[in-house]
Amino acid sequence: MQPRSETVRVAGGRIAANVWDQGSDLTLVLVHGARGQSEWWSSTIPHLLRFADVVTFDLSGHGHSDHRTTYDWRTWAQEAATVAAGFAAAPVLVGHSLGGLVALSTAALFPGDIRGVITVDTMLRGPIRTHPGRDAGKARPVFASIEEAAAAFRLSPPQPVLDKDYLDYLVHAVLREVDGGWTWRSDPNVRGLFADVDRDDLIHQARCPLGAVTAGQSAISRQAQVEAIQRDIAPDLVHIDIPEAHHHVMIDHAPELAHALESLVDLMLQGSGAIRA
Repeated sequence: MQPRSETVRVAGGRIAANVWDQGSDLTLVLVHGARGQSEWWSSTIPHLLRFADVVTFDLSGHGHSDHRTTYDWRTWAQEAATVAAGFAAAPVLVGHSLGGLVALSTAALFPGDIRGVITVDTMLRGPIRTHPGRDAGKARPVFASIEEAAAAFRLSPPQPVLDKDYLDYLVHAVLREVDGGWTWRSDPNVRGLFADVDRDDLIHQARCPLGAVTAGQSAISRQAQVEAIQRDIAPDLVHIDIPEAHHHVMIDHAPELAHALESLVDLMLQGSGAIRA
């Protein structure tokens, strides 16, 4: 099934979205992580379509959406809320890594009809301190060929990738042609700008069912961290760990991720307790 391409305008910027609408009574709105874009979810979407409609979009400064002169996490939340309101009725937001914080922020600031939020290997505890973007102000490198860019491409954090064809697909997706060659689609000035936010507060403020997927081989979000959140902040948060997965779960364990999301949605909408698999 091919998606329908859509755009919305938020705070003067054009936001690119893709909509898979089969008439399901459940819609998942997927939010990518830092320097990612909608294509990061491509291997997972066919599995999700078994039980839900799907909407993806590119945050400003990423993918096929506009770049901005300045970025703010509240604007990213507004982008997610606008996409959700435009193309999904009472969706569950699913955010990977930084996208999990965007999803939580959306539920906190623009709750609307959001049915729930699931984070995927997102660090969830404590404050994020202000610091300048590591690459802010730097020009993107220009590569003479796609092959040269592919040789320079790195997942962050790094992880083993068994499906080299899928990695090659991602490399092509994140590149755009410019004078003199090819460069990355993402804007370096978005780096490090999700700052002065206390993640505990976002969880407190998100008045909807919450779920979390952790990747057992990742150092980003540990099971113990999620268990502390269940103990201290959100006792009804539901949790599934994928033991063999690394941070970019959708790259190495797409079927398992889809199954975990389906299980979490069922638990969240039933109001059940946490599980681990």
